Amino acid sequence: MNAIRLGCIVALFAVVTACGGTKLYVRPGAVAPQPATDKFVIMPVKINGLSGDTLAQQAALFGGLVSAFGESAVPLQPIQPALEAAGFGNLGEQIAYGMHHMVSFHDSYDFNEDAGFHGGNSEYQMILEATGKLIELVATELKLDFKPKYIVVAAIDSVSSSIPKTAKYRVVSGIYNLEESKLDEVIWFESSTADDAAAILAEMGTLGGKLKGLLIVQSES
Repeated sequence: MNAIRLGCIVALFAVVTACGGTKLYVRPGAVAPQPATDKFVIMPVKINGLSGDTLAQQAALFGGLVSAFGESAVPLQPIQPALEAAGFGNLGEQIAYGMHHMVSFHDSYDFNEDAGFHGGNSEYQMILEATGKLIELVATELKLDFKPKYIVVAAIDSVSSSIPKTAKYRVVSGIYNLEESKLDEVIWFESSTADDAAAILAEMGTLGGKLKGLLIVQSES
């Protein structure tokens, strides 16, 4: 996906979520993920615009996600160089914003349907093709003897806050079903913390567990 398309999606996402709140989208008929048996590819996360060390924040969020999913997690951070060399460095962010765009603007859980909304043209076809190649790369690099069922993505952007010394941010996260090539779950919400590097880093360290709880517990209820 090119930078222009991704930028447009981020801008539209900002407009839609400007009023705050939390929204969980679950694909009708989707079978709830089973962390005890299913495997989840945890994509490298993306954080934009918060004060402090962005790389440390991303590492904290990613580590929290991996810890929350436990033995069912297939973390990709260790093979980040291979991902970037293959052109997948920003794939997690692209999937996250693409998922939110599909469910919030088109009420669709299938990237294949995007072309019908754009006169037959869809850059989301790239995501479908990339996920297949990604899993092949992951299987080779990590020497997997199983096929992961899901991809977990998360992206965060800073939001302007009217409260002094407060960092406000919005989160979009989701679960992509590799077996069905469908978007099983997408969630977005806004939150805030002290506009202090240490506070933000600590916040990112707890966010992974929160996301896993929202996505998995909600889907099983």
